[in-house]
Amino acid sequence: MSILSIPRTLNSMKRLRQIATILARHGFSHFVSRLHLSEHIPGLGRLMLHTEFSAGSEELSAAKRLARVFEELGATFIKFGQLLSTRPDLVREDFLAAFAQLQDSVDPLPAELMRKTVREHLGIDAEEIFREFEDKPIASGSIGQVHKATLADGTPVVIKIKRPDTDTRVRDDLELLEILAGLIEKYLPELKVLRPRMVVEEFSRCMERELDFVGEASYTEKFSALLTAEENIKCPLVYWDFVTRDTLVLERIEGTSLGKLNSLPAGAVDREELAGVVGRCFMRQFFVTGFFHADPHPGNMLLTPEGRLALIDFGQMGHLSDDMRRQLGVSLLALSQGDTDIIVDIYADLGGFTEKTDLREFRLELRALIDRYYGVPIDRLDLAQAFQDSLAVARNNGLLLPRDFVLLGKSFVTVMGVVRALDNSFRIDEALKPFSRKILGDLFSPGSSARKFGFFLYRLISLIRRAPEDMRDILERIKTGRLRIIYRHEGLEDLTTQIERASNRLTFGLIIVGVTIGSSIVLTAGSNTLGHRSLPVIGETPLSVLFSGLGFGVATVMGLWLAWSILRGKRF
Repeated sequence: MSILSIPRTLNSMKRLRQIATILARHGFSHFVSRLHLSEHIPGLGRLMLHTEFSAGSEELSAAKRLARVFEELGATFIKFGQLLSTRPDLVREDFLAAFAQLQDSVDPLPAELMRKTVREHLGIDAEEIFREFEDKPIASGSIGQVHKATLADGTPVVIKIKRPDTDTRVRDDLELLEILAGLIEKYLPELKVLRPRMVVEEFSRCMERELDFVGEASYTEKFSALLTAEENIKCPLVYWDFVTRDTLVLERIEGTSLGKLNSLPAGAVDREELAGVVGRCFMRQFFVTGFFHADPHPGNMLLTPEGRLALIDFGQMGHLSDDMRRQLGVSLLALSQGDTDIIVDIYADLGGFTEKTDLREFRLELRALIDRYYGVPIDRLDLAQAFQDSLAVARNNGLLLPRDFVLLGKSFVTVMGVVRALDNSFRIDEALKPFSRKILGDLFSPGSSARKFGFFLYRLISLIRRAPEDMRDILERIKTGRLRIIYRHEGLEDLTTQIERASNRLTFGLIIVGVTIGSSIVLTAGSNTLGHRSLPVIGETPLSVLFSGLGFGVATVMGLWLAWSILRGKRF
């Protein structure tokens, strides 16, 4: 999207000016300058000259300064930074660490306003739905806040209510982020490898899901259904009568966070058994269902008084297709055999290679990585560091991995950290074996092969059946002149802009010359001849003086303006 395509409303221009000013205040004025924002936002260039570096920012790294920029810009940009913190395949470690510190916590809105919002979205007063509604929220974020409540029948619940005007604010910022991403790809070629447009598009999809509480309710319901085989796993019930895009009511589950088990009396928890439950629960998600909790920190896992593991907060979920799960199984087998060629092929199947990727260099780095960790006992392996190192290899070689694949790795490392905190002797390799065997068994089983062949045959027959009709449509378009070949040039926008600017200045200069010559003719039109010399005489009428003076004045102003614009642009 071009910056010129957005409505030039006062709010849009003010928000862009605010973004540019905050970037400059934290030491990114060169970034703003290279994006050419001042060409589209009146007065921005002068504003940049008078924007002072924020106190204390000089000592901070670029990563921490950018994190502060996101904090000052508010909810959407904080969420954007949090998303970037989940993409170690794109972002360096120092930026990952800085963005991971971003907290989406804001001052809560009054409870009365939240009750009014419930009335607007459900069409019924909160007092008629809830016997009790606690004024103090248990969580307050930029999108919504969560209150404890009790339904009319006495059921304890939690209700998540979206803040008023959130959708409009977020969508306006998403539109501006899309514009900035386009400008980055256009003017900052060194950052093009980060795929700014792709990242923003991915972020927009995530935000659309987060803004729709119906989606979160659906995830919760689906997740609960997939784990019903595990008797000791619990997920909150969804009360669909009170679920809308802006409100979400779930069963309230009481329990102790896994991060606070040390506060319980000694012997109250069988930590070894609980570690096994957590490990098997997530292995089943990763390798069997393919639908997994992407934010499994200890605060999102509770131990209920009945001794069951409860999972909460399904706002961030990952999904692995059947192909991805098969590729994961083959990767595990290849890693056990130290076969780098198979892993390279899997990266290719994932669509991870870009024009920057050097296959030979990638194979060498991948071989060095495998050699570093191959043979290390699993209980001595630093999974977090191994994960970071593998993504560093991908990032250094320009590989672009599917987001869900990266989320899987992050979720896996987080879960294993929780499991090892519960039981340091937990054997991850033993927990993995039955699930990896199942994936590989499904991959090579006769039934699986038969199903794949059947799908392939169906697609082939469909293609053959549609071929005559498709060919006839193409020939008809050619005959009627309706076949269009669209050519899109890239990288010539700057040249076009410069040519247009140069022609405008040339035209402007010719106008100045014309006005100057015309004014001179008018001024000397009444000259007398004395001997062999022609002496100019001020016009015989005041009117000629007025016209000539006006012409010289206009030419002078236009000339000064043209000179100033050239000097400002530093182009001579």
